[in-house]
Amino acid sequence: MNYIIPNDIQNAKNTSSNNNNYVTGPPMGADESSGLFSNGVAQKLNTSYINPINIKTVKQYISIDSKFRPNYFNTKSTNFEINLPNAYPNILSMSLKQVSLPCSYYSISKTLGNSTFNVTKSGTVSNITIPDGNYAPFSNISSFVTGLPGGVSFTIDSVSGRASFTNTSGGDIIITFNVDSTFNIDPNTPLPLRCGWQLGFRSASYTVQTGATFSSEGICMITGPQYGFLSINDYQMNECQSYTAMYSSSVLQKNILDRIELSSSTQKIMNGGLFCVINPDKTESPRTYFGPVNINRLKIGLYDEYGRIIDLNNMDWSFVLELETLYK
Repeated sequence: MNYIIPNDIQNAKNTSSNNNNYVTGPPMGADESSGLFSNGVAQKLNTSYINPINIKTVKQYISIDSKFRPNYFNTKSTNFEINLPNAYPNILSMSLKQVSLPCSYYSISKTLGNSTFNVTKSGTVSNITIPDGNYAPFSNISSFVTGLPGGVSFTIDSVSGRASFTNTSGGDIIITFNVDSTFNIDPNTPLPLRCGWQLGFRSASYTVQTGATFSSEGICMITGPQYGFLSINDYQMNECQSYTAMYSSSVLQKNILDRIELSSSTQKIMNGGLFCVINPDKTESPRTYFGPVNINRLKIGLYDEYGRIIDLNNMDWSFVLELETLYK
């Protein structure tokens, strides 16, 4: 067999050069090449004479920033669709590498529907609204619970973390938490999505007798989402859904690519932080396709743990995708 040998080593057949370290000879066999690698890496590699290693797959990275989305002013930064400037052919898998998220979402807001409750005393209803924003645990939320009837007070114990209503009004009061943003009774929305749950109360309503104090069953822990889900619809029909968000009687919509831990960004909000860079804890669970696919369009959604689109208050965010591509 005749080998094609570069001109500058024509005179160095079957010898080694101290300067260039060229070694001529036949291509390595399968047994020889596999000895150079471990843990199955050799399965992705071929060898030849000219290119000692021929790689079967390569990795590409796409940085997507919501500020460059089309129809900017009519879409949410956490729910939009883009057409990629370049099509990506022969994709074998997709995974999330990094997220840069602004600490701009609120733990209590009218949009979330968790900023209102009412107190009824002697047939008169007092509607209470907590201003939109973020609140440090145990501390300043009580100062914003205003508009309570006379003789009714709300406090948070800095040691136990429990919230309490004290009634010295001279008559029983009824505290109702399952109300919507317009103070109408809403029996259909789950209680964890209401204001009372954030304050530590686990029932829809309570009656507090005169002269009594009623404390919350849970801890007053006013936080934003503890984790989120990145949904990416790539309009392919031949991938394995490697991630499913389970609820008591349902699952979150398909196309979940990964779960994003947000507890650290919530802490940054409390400390005045602006941005949180999140590197997913990878145990290698990419979205794997049953064959090479071409990707040129993506629909992107960022959901909280309850399956709601996260509201970043008109701020933008970005993330990086890793694509494993078939190299031909």
